[in-house]
Amino acid sequence: MSKQDYYELLGVSRNASADEIKKAYRKLAVKYHPDKNPGDKNAEEKFKQISEAYEVLKDDKKKAMYDQYGHAAFEGGAGGGGGGSYQGGGFQDPFDLFREVFGGGNGGGGIFESFFGGGSSYEHDQTGADLSYRLSITLEEAFSGVEKTIAYRRNAPCSRCRGSGCEPGTKPKTCPTCRGRGQVVTQQGFFSMSRPCPHCGGTGRVIETPCSKCRGNGTEAERTQVKVKVPAGINDGAKLRFHGYGEAGQGGAGDLYIIISVEEHPIFRRNGNDLLTHQALPFTLAALGGEIQISTLTGEANLKIPAGTQPGTLFKLRGYGMPQLRGSSKGDLLVEVSIEVPKKLTRSQREALEAFSDALGESGDMPKKRVKKN
Repeated sequence: MSKQDYYELLGVSRNASADEIKKAYRKLAVKYHPDKNPGDKNAEEKFKQISEAYEVLKDDKKKAMYDQYGHAAFEGGAGGGGGGSYQGGGFQDPFDLFREVFGGGNGGGGIFESFFGGGSSYEHDQTGADLSYRLSITLEEAFSGVEKTIAYRRNAPCSRCRGSGCEPGTKPKTCPTCRGRGQVVTQQGFFSMSRPCPHCGGTGRVIETPCSKCRGNGTEAERTQVKVKVPAGINDGAKLRFHGYGEAGQGGAGDLYIIISVEEHPIFRRNGNDLLTHQALPFTLAALGGEIQISTLTGEANLKIPAGTQPGTLFKLRGYGMPQLRGSSKGDLLVEVSIEVPKKLTRSQREALEAFSDALGESGDMPKKRVKKN
């Protein structure tokens, strides 16, 4: 049975560039990959054919021979470069070629799963788990920014095998059962099922000589310290990401997420970039007006109180709030006032208030109460 033309198989012209040929192969390889078509012999055969075509056309020398002699160039004919076919061992394994094109080392299935999700992925393609750490800071530290050093425990790459899981001087081997794919397909009547390879556990590789320190796990417990620079203006619940500081994995370490917890403040409450506080005013100050000093996160500020200020009045001190995160502006300080009413009065104080009430015309029927002099 004659072979189909390699250019026709990939759907490209004879003048196609190397990038066009590779792009066409990638598209078809994903479409006909056996993991996407479990049990489909036609798709598997198509996958082998397009892989064979790509291996020839991606190589300038092989492509030139094919353009001159056709398929005979690789059958011991005019071109002489004997090779046969995949079955004969002359061409590269189609799954190895797939892994090579999609950039994945030993884990063909892992690469495939990155396109389609689900199924088993290979251990060496798996990134380690992410970790989280809750860091408590004061409102003052959130205002100005702060640098803190935290310590935590994680699984780091084994210091002996550098995370490979193999005894130094040895390497993992491709699983002979699944040929590095991590999955095996079984046929049950009209149905086909894909499951993790029982030989390698779905990793696609076999460690024949495990590391004597980590016993093949590739990781060891480690106490890690990280300097955390908390930016000024950060909010409660914000997350800071530290790439590669999580648990170790064959595909690299996961990330560490620092979750910021801003402690409650005895004086100030935060609302976005604004701060809210409460200030009690003496009755006379609220009535006559004046000026007082208000506590802020950076010291003291003057606040003018107009005459006749009522309870619940809200004053605004611009620029005395929280800084904008990674910005130059600041929020405001909002001051809500209440009026202090004295609980005890001296005789002179009471007489003065009664005179004030009489002047307002509101104390004609008020009961008189004797007040002892101090």
